[in-house]
Amino acid sequence: MNHRANMLGVLLVAGVGLLLCAVPTQAQDAIPTCFVHPTFDSAIIDKLYVLRGVDLSIERKGHTRFDKYVSVLTRKGFKRKGYKFEFDGSSSVDSVTQENLSALSPEWIKTLGPAGARWVAMFVILDSAAGKTITAKAVCEMDIYVFDRVEGVVLYRSKDIIQVALGWMMTSGLAADEAMFGAINALVKKFPKRGEKPAPSSE
Repeated sequence: MNHRANMLGVLLVAGVGLLLCAVPTQAQDAIPTCFVHPTFDSAIIDKLYVLRGVDLSIERKGHTRFDKYVSVLTRKGFKRKGYKFEFDGSSSVDSVTQENLSALSPEWIKTLGPAGARWVAMFVILDSAAGKTITAKAVCEMDIYVFDRVEGVVLYRSKDIIQVALGWMMTSGLAADEAMFGAINALVKKFPKRGEKPAPSSE
């Protein structure tokens, strides 16, 4: 509840983009929110399978374009970075919970994505809020995970919080879409190019 109140408070006082990298407070704090596994070598990732978006926010019913944005932005972004790509719209992510992401067990990781896939990416909305006073404003907090499902490990994790403010004629729903779009786009842009050595984990 306090986290939700903080998100809404930020929404009311700011309307500019914000990028955040912080240490999580749950059981997954062994994996920083800006994390690169020591064995991560982007050069050997022959194909990235991107799963449907996972929405763990209270406002999940309002994020009807999440999968569409994930598909479009990752297809363009990862291709430019030199990766072969496939959006996996068939594997179910409906059962993914915060508990799964807190524990991140090898057994669970190995269940993700289609049979035969090794490198699997997942975008997760952690929280979001939208409202309208004079202008329409929204904020979206999102993570990206990249898993090696053969080894059952997290190779890469990054976080962004994006805030937007639109004109008075715009709706809060449109602002929420813009924040979600911006978060996905920011996470894709930060992902290393194929063959590029990523920045080390950051606390």
